[in-house]
Amino acid sequence: MVSKLNRKKEMIVEKDRRVALSYSLIVEGQEVDHAGSTNPLEFIYGQGHLLPRFEENISGLAEGESFSFELSPEEGYGQYMEQNVVQIPKDVFVIDGVLQEDLLEIGSVVPMQMHGGGTMIGRVQKVEEAVVTMDFNHELAGKVLQFSGKVEHVEEVSEEELEAMRSQHHCCGGHGGCGEEGCGHGDHGHCHDGGCC
Repeated sequence: MVSKLNRKKEMIVEKDRRVALSYSLIVEGQEVDHAGSTNPLEFIYGQGHLLPRFEENISGLAEGESFSFELSPEEGYGQYMEQNVVQIPKDVFVIDGVLQEDLLEIGSVVPMQMHGGGTMIGRVQKVEEAVVTMDFNHELAGKVLQFSGKVEHVEEVSEEELEAMRSQHHCCGGHGGCGEEGCGHGDHGHCHDGGCC
């Protein structure tokens, strides 16, 4: 029979376990995201919801253990690519004959349907008479990501819950949901765009 103490020791971050993390993300000396211990980032480890290198860095950690690591742009959201800045005809933003001017504010985040059926998240960069320039780079593209935090909780997930997850098409939330934006918990968006992108 396994003692409670041994069960506690076994609660490490590994595949198909529910993990809760508190963390801070620093980019260029500024905190751009965080999750506190009272509202941690929760996810099922190994389901493709987070950046792969993020998951690698917390693998095997136990409840209460801290972490601190850095991800290069290649390990995070990739390099910034000028070809991801495109001009779109302004009439794309016309719905039922009405131009959706509230979407055309500089900096607005707009989900765009792709021809293949997927969704990409773009930011309005410039609005002209006939075209709108949109940036489809992730907002953290080209940035070094510095994470630090603590594993708040780890628990087993029932086989029924895992089966239910596998049977559904998962689209993670995050800064902008599916697409080039990231998946995460609430405003936390440091999950892998894979699974979603």
